[in-house]
Amino acid sequence: MMKREFWIDLLRGCCMLLIILDHTEICFTGVNIIPYDQYVPDVLMVFFFLSGYLFYRPQGFDIRHKIQSWGRGIVMPYFIFVALLAVPKALLHGNDIMPTAMLWQIITGQESWFIAALAVDELVLTGILWLTQEKMPAVSGCFFVTIGVSVIFSSGAFRFYPDYWHINEAMVALCFLLFGYLCHRILHQRRQPSSSKSVAPTQRLILSLIILLSFIVVASRIIIFTHPNETTQVDALVLPHSFLWGTTAVVLLSFLLFRKIPQSTDRHLCVCAIDWVGRHSIVYYFFCSGIPTAVTVVLRHMGYTYMGHHWEVIPVFLINVFLITVITYLIYRYIPWITGRKS
Repeated sequence: MMKREFWIDLLRGCCMLLIILDHTEICFTGVNIIPYDQYVPDVLMVFFFLSGYLFYRPQGFDIRHKIQSWGRGIVMPYFIFVALLAVPKALLHGNDIMPTAMLWQIITGQESWFIAALAVDELVLTGILWLTQEKMPAVSGCFFVTIGVSVIFSSGAFRFYPDYWHINEAMVALCFLLFGYLCHRILHQRRQPSSSKSVAPTQRLILSLIILLSFIVVASRIIIFTHPNETTQVDALVLPHSFLWGTTAVVLLSFLLFRKIPQSTDRHLCVCAIDWVGRHSIVYYFFCSGIPTAVTVVLRHMGYTYMGHHWEVIPVFLINVFLITVITYLIYRYIPWITGRKS
């Protein structure tokens, strides 16, 4: 089993908290106070990138093991969680309970778009690695093809109808999954004793790349801020026109910066808490919408509503994080098997 890398869980934890903040704003205020396209697509693509990064195994690709891992770690939790939450979700939104319609929504992957799209992408990447036998030229060629696919789908030039298992969003994100896989594979190969030290990236080169990416990220944010209506909606995703290059810069910058965080055992409580969120982020995701919705309903009955000040969102956000954390802890403590864990 590959050793857990602290920076991955920390980055996932930060991204998960941002997703909860986004859902908190939407549920409590009715709008995105911080514009959705300023950070949400970037955060989501970081998750896809990290999934691809973890896809690589130095010992080689085993399709049987990968399919089992895919079924146990993504598909099974999807069906269990969305089935358990279907009725409470319908009641919370005031919808009629229609078992046949609910079952169809679950079977077609409509109840949790991110998990559904991730399941599709991981299955596609499994197929790519199996067909190419992990040969680097072939995998690299597939990566450039997926970039073209992302351009086509993110621009709205082509869509699948109906969007079963959120394949449209999956096609937008597929290149980020493959990008993560390639980054991990290249880094692992450069660490090998047989690799030439001259090809290893120097600290100066990495610093220059971080500075360049920072400028690109700032430029893309300025463009998004000054052109707020220039977006394309791909079903559950709202993408700015600078999505592909701007988000790629955010993903790569996050990767470079978080990898610099030392694997230290002496950590602050806050850092440990974010790390814990990252380790259990899949369960957080299943509750990141339902809990903010429920909390908003309760707070409105108590007379606490949004009065136009952003600071009012903060205590609601903290309540949401606390409740989701408690639920996640109880699940991993007493019924971890529904998350894909063996024990």
